[in-house]
Order: sequence, then structure tokens, then C-alpha cells
Amino acid sequence: VLPQCRPQAERFYGRQFIRKTPRTVYEVPVATKDGREVWLGQHTQLLLEGGVVSGFQVVARDITERKGVEQALRESEERFSKAFHSSPAGMSISRLEDGRVLDVNEAFVRVSGFSREELIGMSSLDIGIWVHPEDRRQLAETLRRDGEAWTVTIPRTWKSGEVRHGLFNVEPVCIGRETCVLTLVLDITRRTEAALRRSQAVLQAHQHALMRLTKSQHIGSGDWQSALEELMQTSALVLAVDRASVWLLDRTGTILDCVELYEQGQ
Repeated sequence: VLPQCRPQAERFYGRQFIRKTPRTVYEVPVATKDGREVWLGQHTQLLLEGGVVSGFQVVARDITERKGVEQALRESEERFSKAFHSSPAGMSISRLEDGRVLDVNEAFVRVSGFSREELIGMSSLDIGIWVHPEDRRQLAETLRRDGEAWTVTIPRTWKSGEVRHGLFNVEPVCIGRETCVLTLVLDITRRTEAALRRSQAVLQAHQHALMRLTKSQHIGSGDWQSALEELMQTSALVLAVDRASVWLLDRTGTILDCVELYEQGQ
């Protein structure tokens, strides 16, 4: 037995002899004759005669490989835990079956407005963060069917009652023997609102262009050259491009002709 482990081993077996515990299992690192360090799993059975300990029987087996796997697993769990809790993005772990939250990181607490105590053990449906509950059911069905991560933008209601848009990356993970969901969320409300404003501006520009064309003197007059030039100019302005042209192709895709009808500055 390695020197640093001997006191603990002596106390363990001393208690077994004093208490006359019939059988024990103990794992201990030992040094082999050639200097290697191996782990032994020892099954010790006391031999009793008339209630008095007369000896003991030990069966030991090499468990070095198993201990190595366990150590690697612990290190992996530690790395995951550090990455999970230090991530600047909101992260949560919940059960796939009922959506009950098992753990959240500090970033998720900040984004949601809920405390960790309010979230742990509750289902996302109970908390009411899904604007559309069918989104959660669809997510669970997708994970069961595809078994892979996917990214989706979903509106969520946080504790303040404000509906905000989140970019979700959802991936199934196995914890113990239970299928869970690892969720990463980024609040993209500002980005979504900016995109909406741009879309509204483009729509407004299209509406103005349509009104302009309906009032055009060229369209409907029979002057197709002028009508096409005005149509191309309006389209270029709406699409924010410098040049607009009409391409004539045959059924095979071969270019037959190209007419430049508008170029900015000309």
C-alpha cells in the first residue's frame, strides 16, 4: 500500500476487526514490485470462531483501468461544469420528458430575470417563459426524431413580462441514464428589432415605388422603351443598386441580348 494511503487503510480494517464486520470492500492504490502504481479492489471476509476473529480472507483484483476511466470522467465533468458556469451565454440543463430544469448558469439567470431557486425543479411551461407552448412541444419532438442540435429563434416571456427574442441552440445530452436537453440562449431582441425596422423601411420603399409606377405617364402609353427605363430606375432605387438591365435568354439559358436601361449618374 502506498505510504500516504496506509493510515486510512489501517483505520478502515481496524474498524472492521473491532466491529466484527463480516465483509467489506475497499479500494486502495498499491506499488508493484517493478515500481508501477496499480489500484486494487479488495473484498475482505473475517473468519470467526465462536465469535472471535481467527483470521481473514482477502480477494483482490486489479481495477486500475476502471479507476482511470472514472478519473477521466471526473475531469471531463469538471471541465464541462467550468465551461457551463463561466459561459457568457445563458445555458440550462433540463429533462427532455417534462422540461423540468436541473441546472442553469449565472448568465441564464441574468437573461431570464428569474433566480436560480425559482428555476430549478420547475418546468419551462410552469414558469411560463414560452409565448407559444406548442414551440416547446415541437422542440421536444424534433430532438426525439432527429437526435441532433439545431438553432432557432423563439420569442420568450421573461420574469418582467417582456417578450424578448432568443437565439437557441438545443442539444440532447445523457446525464446518468436520463435524456436531458442542453440549451444555449443568446438574447437577440435588439438585433431582431433592428431587422424588423429594416424590413419595414424596405416595405415602405416598395410601396412608394409601386405608387410612383401607378402614376407613371409612360406605363400604359405604349412607349415601352421609356416605361422599361422608368421601371428599371425605380427598381434600382428600391434595391439600392447602381445599375439595372434587362437580360434576354433562350430556354437553354443562353444569353441572347442585354439592354442596359439604367445606370446611376447617367
